[in-house]
Amino acid sequence: MKWRYTIGLVLILLLVSVILFLPPVNAVSNGDPAFVVDNDLNYLPIIAKTEVAVYFDDFSNPDSGWPISEDDRVHTEYLNDEYRMLTKVAGYLYLLKAPIVPYETYTVSVDAAWAIEKGSGYGLAFGMNADIDQFYAFLISPEFSQYWFMRGENDDVVILDFGEIDSGLNMGSNHIQVTRYGSQIQVVVNDDWERSWTDASFSGLSYTGLAASTSLDQGLSDIRFDNYLLTSPVFASEPAVEIGIMPSHVIKVTRFDFP
Repeated sequence: MKWRYTIGLVLILLLVSVILFLPPVNAVSNGDPAFVVDNDLNYLPIIAKTEVAVYFDDFSNPDSGWPISEDDRVHTEYLNDEYRMLTKVAGYLYLLKAPIVPYETYTVSVDAAWAIEKGSGYGLAFGMNADIDQFYAFLISPEFSQYWFMRGENDDVVILDFGEIDSGLNMGSNHIQVTRYGSQIQVVVNDDWERSWTDASFSGLSYTGLAASTSLDQGLSDIRFDNYLLTSPVFASEPAVEIGIMPSHVIKVTRFDFP
């Protein structure tokens, strides 16, 4: 009787393993062989891991390392315990790299809101290389309840997915979160609306940061960011995550016509 119990237990474990690692059944490609929209991507939270907060900034310390800059296209500064990005030119995508070391697997989140002047959208940049020649960006537009997910390489920016957010966005602050695990990408807005994709274009260690966009007819926009948080999983077979601050920072401004 004991051997029957053992065989039964093995069969159950095999069945559970198959279920956990099945690909999503509701997956749609947009023609790009590297990109898939995973509407039912639900296995990111199942992966056994311990999330460790490797970086947090509430922008109360103006010496925490984010760039303070001024030119004819963008102005950035610490202001009233928030981080301000003031854009000045219409029809551009603005990307800013956080002052931290790159990670391969992570969840990054931020609170963001328009101040007075409203642009096209704001959100998070991730999957970036050191010079932001490669990147992903996820942005939302509270006014129109829309989102954009895009991939950029050099000055070529492609919208991989965009549409409406069916749950309410706040006209004030919105909480935006992105999780990256290998080629799997999952976004959550206000702990409610979520969307998932698979894109294998960029892999390995990458930087995270902030993103904003301006419409074709309105260049001036004023965004306030707060509570920037990066967590990364520590697996039993891996060493503890090394926490570090990058000495250099990059702001990239790319011409792009948003729909």
